[in-house]
Amino acid sequence: MSTFSQIRKRIAHSIGRSRGTSIMKISLSFLLILVLLCITYHSPMQKENLNITLTPRSSIRTITGNVTLSGLNTTTATYGDDIILYGHAERWDGGGLMWVPYIGEIYLVVNDNPKTDVTTDTDGSGDFELIFTVQSDWPVTPDVKIEANTSQGGYDTFCYDQLYLDVDATAEITIEMDLLPGLEGKSYENYPVRGEIRLNSGLAYSGPSFEIEFWYGDISTGEYYKNITVQSDGSYSDFVEIRTEFSSYTLHWDGNDDVIGNTQQFDFNTINGIDVIWNLPTRIYANQTETIGFTLHKNTNPEEVLARSNVTWIITGPASGSGTVLLSVGGSFTQSFTFPIEGEYTLMVVVNQYHSEWGEENVTASWTVQTTFNVRVATVFSNLPWQFIVIGVVAAGIVVGIIFLQRWLMKLRVQRDRSKIAADIEARLKNVRLLYEVGRVKEALAYLYVTYTEIALFKYGIEKRLSQTTTEFAILMVKQFGQNPQNIYPFIQEIEQVVYGGYPHNKQVFNHIIELFARIYLELMEKPLPSFQLS
Repeated sequence: MSTFSQIRKRIAHSIGRSRGTSIMKISLSFLLILVLLCITYHSPMQKENLNITLTPRSSIRTITGNVTLSGLNTTTATYGDDIILYGHAERWDGGGLMWVPYIGEIYLVVNDNPKTDVTTDTDGSGDFELIFTVQSDWPVTPDVKIEANTSQGGYDTFCYDQLYLDVDATAEITIEMDLLPGLEGKSYENYPVRGEIRLNSGLAYSGPSFEIEFWYGDISTGEYYKNITVQSDGSYSDFVEIRTEFSSYTLHWDGNDDVIGNTQQFDFNTINGIDVIWNLPTRIYANQTETIGFTLHKNTNPEEVLARSNVTWIITGPASGSGTVLLSVGGSFTQSFTFPIEGEYTLMVVVNQYHSEWGEENVTASWTVQTTFNVRVATVFSNLPWQFIVIGVVAAGIVVGIIFLQRWLMKLRVQRDRSKIAADIEARLKNVRLLYEVGRVKEALAYLYVTYTEIALFKYGIEKRLSQTTTEFAILMVKQFGQNPQNIYPFIQEIEQVVYGGYPHNKQVFNHIIELFARIYLELMEKPLPSFQLS
């Protein structure tokens, strides 16, 4: 208990023993209390609050309370930091004409807004420590006013001294670019650039809008181009001019009171060239309708197609033709052609525009790919009569029937073999259980893995080589025979950890591995694993 509290108690005790004294003595004692209060509360770290009333009000049902704050455990903080607010609460005892410790609940007040979900209780001396977390929804201001109040009814309480917590509103950001592919050696106007900024904490930026600079090259040696506005939600999008004489570009921002500055240099994802997958018939005959197509993609990656690009096709040779088309989402084009004259032809594809989510991007200098093909004269064998077609269909039907018959017979044999394998598996599991129960855990799991390889041999005719690791065999089973990786990989991992890695094991771990094996057994044998329980 503070020295001040002890002095007040002694004075109150003296007043209580002299109830029979004159009114003058009571008044003098009470005046002394007020003097001591003023002297004790007035310190360099506090400022006087003229709204504090230290005397009871006229109504005996109203008791004036007093909450004083002695400090914070920190003067600056960022969002998510824990802060401790120290203080002392008292109430006026009208019967005893003295201040006594307030015993009850204290809640937080931030910027005059009660935070009744952040509370604590005072101790027997009226002291309290209120722990709270700086929230992200608090206004970003240089100072945040921190107060405390009592939540118990029947008291009219005030904060004697308001403390201010300097909340650090700055945060480092990461500028994320979402740049669209370009064509190498091609200058662009109105090239779309977009992205977002995020706080280093991973949270999305939410604050006032600001501008970032777009530079050609580094900001120290490059050329300033324009400012791009970042919206209050952290997103930005704009159109810039891409100049081929610069190999890299930079976004730069000096920062302000809310977010620390950031500089990021990046390269545009340029296309080093365009390649094509031609879809041409093996033989093209004159005066017959043939389907010709192609797919355009980056020459560095066939998976990155020029989706919805605007291209021109040109056919030259004994006969010629041309047209402008919009490629499909898959970057493809297909059309039927009839060539009236035989001979050598050239098919040329010219890229005029590259389509992006932002619209069509013009290609300043067109990109061209081409191929050649021959158109032949149709012969008697080019169009077989319908009799040959019927004979071919009948022959194909006979072959298909034989295949289905063989599969049916194989299925019957597999079903018989499955019953035998299932019986063998059940016997092997008994051996696995026996090995585990005598403490030979690694041997039990190794025996379980051998059982799996024998099931694979029965199912697919694949035998594990001695040179293969367990992981290599599992990858082969997934890639070549389509085994579910969610079944086999966890099983192999657990086996390797216990058998080779010295991973701690117990009954639960062992049963878990058996459960993983049960999934593999169900997948390969198409029936549940026989019951396996440890004694």
